[in-house]
Amino acid sequence: MPELMKKSMLKRFIYSTTLSTFCLPSLFCQEARADTSALGYKVGYHLGSWLPFLIIIILVVLIIRKSGRQSQE
Repeated sequence: MPELMKKSMLKRFIYSTTLSTFCLPSLFCQEARADTSALGYKVGYHLGSWLPFLIIIILVVLIIRKSGRQSQE
C-alpha cells in the first residue's frame, strides 16, 4: 500500500510541475503582438515573402552554370 501511495504522489508531483511550468505562465502573461504598422515590419514581410523564390532561382542559376562548365570540359 505505501508503494502505491508513493507512485500516486509521484504522478501528482509530475503533473503539477508540468502544469505550473508550461500552462500557468501563459495565463499571467499578456499576449505579445507585432507592430504591423512599422516600416521595418512591412519591409521584412515583403522581403520574406519573396525570399523562397529568390533562393530557388539562385540555386537553378548555379546548377545551370555548373552543368555548362562541366560540359565544356
